[in-house]
Amino acid sequence: MWLINCSNYQLEPNDLGSSQSKPYWILSHTWGEDEVNFQDMQSLALSTAKLGFQKIQSMCKLALTSGINYVWIDKCCIDKTSSAELSESINSMFYWYKESERCIAFLNDLAPGAESTTENELRGCRWFTRGWTLQELLAPSNVDFYDGQWNLSNITGIRNDILAHPSGTNGDILHTVSVATRMSWPAARQPTRIEDKAYCLLGIFDVHMPLLYGERGQAFIRLQQAIAQRENDMSLFAWIALRDNKRLPLSTYSGLLASDPSQFAIPAEIVTIRDALLPAPSWIITNAGIEMTTALDQSTGFEHTIMTRRSNGTVRIRTVDVRPKSYYRLLLHCRMKDPADAEPSGELPCLAIWLRKTSSGYVRYHSTELCLTKWSAMKFNDPRYISVPLSLTKQHQHDALESLSFLQDKNILPNTLYIERNFSTCDAQVEFKTLSSTFVGRRSAQLSALA
Repeated sequence: MWLINCSNYQLEPNDLGSSQSKPYWILSHTWGEDEVNFQDMQSLALSTAKLGFQKIQSMCKLALTSGINYVWIDKCCIDKTSSAELSESINSMFYWYKESERCIAFLNDLAPGAESTTENELRGCRWFTRGWTLQELLAPSNVDFYDGQWNLSNITGIRNDILAHPSGTNGDILHTVSVATRMSWPAARQPTRIEDKAYCLLGIFDVHMPLLYGERGQAFIRLQQAIAQRENDMSLFAWIALRDNKRLPLSTYSGLLASDPSQFAIPAEIVTIRDALLPAPSWIITNAGIEMTTALDQSTGFEHTIMTRRSNGTVRIRTVDVRPKSYYRLLLHCRMKDPADAEPSGELPCLAIWLRKTSSGYVRYHSTELCLTKWSAMKFNDPRYISVPLSLTKQHQHDALESLSFLQDKNILPNTLYIERNFSTCDAQVEFKTLSSTFVGRRSAQLSALA
């Protein structure tokens, strides 16, 4: 890594982790106009002529007052003309922030006056919306926040124990937090590049992978694959997609992996469940997807509570009275950590997802839903081998639609009509819906009769 010498603004190499390693402060910020880059730093005349040099100058001055002679700033300490250096830097970023003596978070759009700062003013800062700044908040041992005039502010965030000791002497606290919860942290953040939605999370999940700018959303799929190979945490599959009415019925099918971090935005912390009688299955990843041996739930004939996502992104909880026998539920061995969700008996509902069997294996069905079911209400069959694709190929889509067509032709789906009671409103209005738009006409008579 390269460090800026605070006395002369020259770049010097630093062999981090060696006996010659230099102590340094590190800057967390959002980029603005006329920033100084690595090439500009080769000439003091070029770097000082740019507006962004004021940020470097203020950071160095601040470090020197505390006896620190070196600082690291991403924009000007990485040679982005070298793909090898860029890849190494991004894969090492979390470690670099973790090893810094102090992290300075510079909120250039926060007005001076920390004592009168409101939550709404903080939410309006770009720093809290960017993807990369999440790991810059979690990795360092010490983070100081400064406003646009470089005045120290008193801002906190996320969970106190995680921020206090993300990788302290008592072990790595980050890795005691479920995958789904860690995924929810960047759900509302928007990096400049689509690929950075995945790359900015590498350190938080302690994974390394090559950077392939241009792969777009596939980067987030690769990140989840890397996580699945490291952690036996089924909360990785606890996400909710937004309903796409334009792609029905195809949009009701999906693979096990989410397409975007925003799909993990659930208004409660997700915690894993350890049970000796029904342990979480281990799995292997092949070119067919995730393969495991586990017991599936196929209980029918009673209400199912589900979570869905509204068009504005918020989550609502409702009940589904009937599910057909062609559905299976895969228990995710996790639940929401929220006493308000407890049943009268005190039992918190577990999270599960729907699966449907096709000619090529299983696919996730109704990815717009996440089931909340009491463990005691589930009826597990004998453990079976299942294979579920990570994401759907054209063949998976064909097999899924062929399966739906077969069930309709055989008249096996009269109970695909299901009743929803919307608990997000005060009234008890009952709505009737069908699983696919093509099924509405065929079941209009039953709808009329039930109404």
